[in-house]
This record gives sequence, C-alpha cells and structure tokens, in this order.
Amino acid sequence: MQTCYQLIFRAPRPPLSQAQAVDILARLYQTSPTRIQRLLQQPQPILKRLATLAEAQKYQRALEQHGIQCSICEGLVPAKPPLPAPSEAVAAPRHAAKKLPLSVAKWQWAAAVLCLGVVAWFAGQGYQQHRIVQYNDTLVDLIERAVAGFEPLLHSLSPYGNGQAVEVQTLQAGYQQTMRDLQQAHEQIQSLSTPTVECAAFREAALGFLAYQIKEGERVKVVVDYIAAHNPGSPLDIFNLRKRLHKVGRNEAGYLQALRQTQEQMAQRFQIQLK
Repeated sequence: MQTCYQLIFRAPRPPLSQAQAVDILARLYQTSPTRIQRLLQQPQPILKRLATLAEAQKYQRALEQHGIQCSICEGLVPAKPPLPAPSEAVAAPRHAAKKLPLSVAKWQWAAAVLCLGVVAWFAGQGYQQHRIVQYNDTLVDLIERAVAGFEPLLHSLSPYGNGQAVEVQTLQAGYQQTMRDLQQAHEQIQSLSTPTVECAAFREAALGFLAYQIKEGERVKVVVDYIAAHNPGSPLDIFNLRKRLHKVGRNEAGYLQALRQTQEQMAQRFQIQLK
C-alpha cells in the first residue's frame, strides 16, 4: 500500500463548539452532520488523506481558518477513504450561502416562480464567516417558506379567472395558511440575534419585505371574500377583480431591491461571492 499524510481531527478552536465544528465539516465535505459525528467518535478521526506533506499542510491551514484544529500523521492509503471523495468545495474549503430568490410570488393571476441561487466561496475569516452564512441561509429559508404558499393559492384562483366555479374552502384555507406563514416568518426573523451590523441591515430589509407582503395580503382578503360570495363570477366580476389584483404588489420591486442590496453589501463585507 502507498504511504500518505493524514489530517487527524483534534478539537474545535475556541469559541467554536463541537456541534459547530460538526456543522462546518458537514458543509465542507457536503455530507450529513450524523456521518461527521460518527467519524469524530473514532479514536483518530481522519478528515483527509493526501499524497504529499505540502498538500496536507495546505489543507491543515485551510481547516484552521474555519476553526478546525487538526494534526498531520503519516499513514497508509486504505481501500476506502473515511469520507466521500471531497468535492471542489473541500479542495478549497467553502461554505454554502443561499442567494435570495430572483423573484417572489405576487398576489396576481400569474404563477409564482421561486429561484434559489447557491453558494459560495469564502476567503479567510473562518468562524465569523460561518456565522454569517448560517444567518443568511436562515433568513433566505424563512422567506422562501413564507412565499411558498402563493403558488397553490394562485392555482386555486385560476378557474375563477376562466369563468368557472372555484373550491371556496380550498381558496380560503390557502389564503389563511399563506398569511400564517408570512406572519410566522416575520416573527421568527424578528426574534433572531444578528452577528454583525451588516446582518442587522439585511434583517431589517427582510422584515420590511415581509411586512409589506402581509399588508398586501390583507387587502386581498376582500377579493377572497368576494369570490366566495360570487362563485362562479360573471365577466364583470372577473374584470373588476383583475383590476383590483393588478394594483396589489405594485411596490414590491422596491422592497425586493432593498433586500438584495443589503444581502450584497453583507456578502462584499465578508468576501462572499453569491451565485
């Protein structure tokens, strides 16, 4: 068997906790935290095997930037590696950072489309960057879940626009659930602590965006109630409701732009390239 150099996990560098170290390693190796936990329970957890000492030292320095302390030991290349073959993300350690949706659903007759961008690469600042990424991903996930109810709600409205009867109970339930999701996301983001000033600006923009969606959603309740009382609708009903809905979400672009700008400012400050 061929000799190699092994990176052996020793401990997270304070103030990093063991749980945070597990999460960081799971991100870097693109595997589950459970598998990392099992690996770290071994007497000598091998994070990576490399052909030369120079390569091992390079990876050791990269992991140190993320708060992972490890030592280098000479060993043998086994038939199977301890972790899956590392991706490019591990070859140059990076975190995954979610970009905001390119567009968000509106209270209109069109289908909603959610686009998530993925990730990217951090240069340096290790643990602090990890905290920023966690915060970013949490906010993006909450916003994504909050607007996810728009599409089925709009789908339930489609027959009405074609002069057909709609399932009123489904429509009302979808509206109520969407409003609950928006309120819940707003409350959860409001309760989050912010790691930096830049994160606080991103948080305020997210709260402003959701508050606007809630306000617009409350205006749509008049439409939902009208449809429930006039089902199916006449051509005049449909015409009037289309005009009313066309006015909803008119200022949404400004809130979304503010949200994107604060995320980009946060990314620039911490050398995060969003894709």
